[in-house]
Amino acid sequence: DSGWVSLTEPAGLTASDGTFTDKVELAWTALTGATGYSIYRDTSNNSATAVSIGSAAGTSFSDTTAAAGTLYYYWLKATNALDTSDFSAGDTGWVRMAPPTGVAASKGTYSDRIAVGWNAAAGATHYVVYRHTADDSGAAAEVAITNATSLNDTAVGVGTNYYYWIKATNALDTSD
Repeated sequence: DSGWVSLTEPAGLTASDGTFTDKVELAWTALTGATGYSIYRDTSNNSATAVSIGSAAGTSFSDTTAAAGTLYYYWLKATNALDTSDFSAGDTGWVRMAPPTGVAASKGTYSDRIAVGWNAAAGATHYVVYRHTADDSGAAAEVAITNATSLNDTAVGVGTNYYYWIKATNALDTSD
């Protein structure tokens, strides 16, 4: 007859929190006897409903399928030729939103407003609009919060040049 020692759960799982705009980076502590790791993910804190999203031979994994604006829960199982461990303790991670692109403002088109528009940012639920009379985003003032990708700024003066910046936001994050 033969026998083996069961694998314990992996330890030290960490998932990045908005560090990257294209992935959630996972890392964990190597487990003696493990030859691989299976990575699981869910949008609720329930490992029983988590789905496998990949495997790794080492102690890191890049979840490039994660979407901005979603909080994910992650777990691991260690594996070898004889055994699969129980789930590790979980950790949460999320993708940082990229800032909106294509910001454009009307130039003398209207006598009572400046029309500002931009492209939607993945994962954004709202946008914060900033304005300044100088090309200095650090000194810009917040002028509006909207869930649209355009704004008619009527609080402007005739003969003044204005600069605009837009930040995407959701419950987890605000873009640059």
